[in-house]
Amino acid sequence: MAFAADFTPASWQQAPEHPPVKVRLIQAGPYNAEQNYYPALLQVRLEEGWKTYWRSPGEGGIAPRLNWDDSSNIENINWQWPVPERFSLLGIETQGYQHDVDFPLQLTPSDGEQASTFSAKLTLPSCTTVCVLTDYQLQLPLDPNMAADDQLSHDYQQAVAKVPRPATLVSSESLIWDKEAKQLAVTLSNERGWQTPAIYVDEQDEAIFSQPEFSINKNQLEVRFEVSSWDDELNLDKQSLVITAIDNGLAEELEAEVSAGTLAPMASAMPSLAWVLLYAVLGGLVLNIMPCVLPVLGLKLNSLVLGNRTQVRAPLLWSAFGIMLSFWLLAGFMLILTWSGAQLGWGIQFQQPAFISFMLLITALFSLNLFGLFEVRLPSRLNTWLATRPGHGNGGHVLQGMFATLLATPCSAPFLGTAVAVALASSPLVLIAIFTGLGLGMALPWLLLALFPSVIRALPKPGLWMEKVKWLFGLMLLATSLWLLSLLSYTLGVGLTWG
Repeated sequence: MAFAADFTPASWQQAPEHPPVKVRLIQAGPYNAEQNYYPALLQVRLEEGWKTYWRSPGEGGIAPRLNWDDSSNIENINWQWPVPERFSLLGIETQGYQHDVDFPLQLTPSDGEQASTFSAKLTLPSCTTVCVLTDYQLQLPLDPNMAADDQLSHDYQQAVAKVPRPATLVSSESLIWDKEAKQLAVTLSNERGWQTPAIYVDEQDEAIFSQPEFSINKNQLEVRFEVSSWDDELNLDKQSLVITAIDNGLAEELEAEVSAGTLAPMASAMPSLAWVLLYAVLGGLVLNIMPCVLPVLGLKLNSLVLGNRTQVRAPLLWSAFGIMLSFWLLAGFMLILTWSGAQLGWGIQFQQPAFISFMLLITALFSLNLFGLFEVRLPSRLNTWLATRPGHGNGGHVLQGMFATLLATPCSAPFLGTAVAVALASSPLVLIAIFTGLGLGMALPWLLLALFPSVIRALPKPGLWMEKVKWLFGLMLLATSLWLLSLLSYTLGVGLTWG
């Protein structure tokens, strides 16, 4: 993380090490003496594909935050949050914003007649397949005599209009917490009736509320949330929760107290284990077309074409086993984390510069090797020893499958991040099923080639065309290296990465 470079008040800030995001803080009108606040707008602009989070970000997200301790003559701030969107992947959701978002701020001075300066550090998360935390130093001298500006007033009112209002049409009938089932049932009434509702519950005591199941009966809506938490002893009884209700132009917010109870199961409350496994298989299958993994599959085909074409099934099966073994090891690791109560996610925590640098080194060396710039040859005695071992060196095929899994991790946050989030909130059986499904999905192309080896045998005999294919694989790996290098630029800075 680094502070954005030179700025002036009311100017856009764009951190050099993270150009997809820019922010600006502006005074949106004169001092409101009646209600004792300065209106301000915190504006965030995100390039296509990037998002940031709501105050309750959901699983795997981090809420933006402001540290305004260095402000002068500022007593309080009221940070207002526009209605968020849900971003869903494999049944797990985060909540936030993409493209443009304007946050209305009401800055309350200690003494309205004295000069005031709002000085704060904004820590803003932004995510695509990787997540980046960037700090921006905001400095806004507040002018009590500022002349009203029609455009600024319009922008501020537009932003305020997107913020949920205190509830007038929506009321709470009941909030029932079933501690054994780890479910929360919220029953709401709406004078106008419900059509296409979206209900959000603010996170509480590390409790995260899943995508809800709805049951509508005229003006009454029952919403069932699965609740996950790192704390196995989580108890929401007697706690007050903030509920945001959205429905066809309606955006209201209310607070209600939870009561303990026992809930009858909802027919569609949770997807079956079969559906969870199917989603995991699809997620693992998609990993094969990621820029990190596709060259590895190509290299495997290259080695099989150059080798004994009559014996292609066993190497492919051993490589597929290596992939499955990697995911089972990950499942075991996650089980240990679950039992120990450790807090770990996959997206932000796993996208570390050291790991990406290691993978960058590996892919770069592989690509240079394919270009013929150097070759690594084992001593002849070692080659002979490996070839005469039981299985004729099948351990190498297993390692190749494990390497493909390792290489997939920098581009797997949308899939593995979701799988880990589901797994840690589920039973050991579901956890093992998810990782088995991911491994099976990723190993599927290798298994299909083993099932139909005639595809490989039908390829032309080795010749000059193999050199061209070798260069193609080298270029693919080089492209992967450049992609990994671009990921480093988000965390280490453009100058340090490319310098």
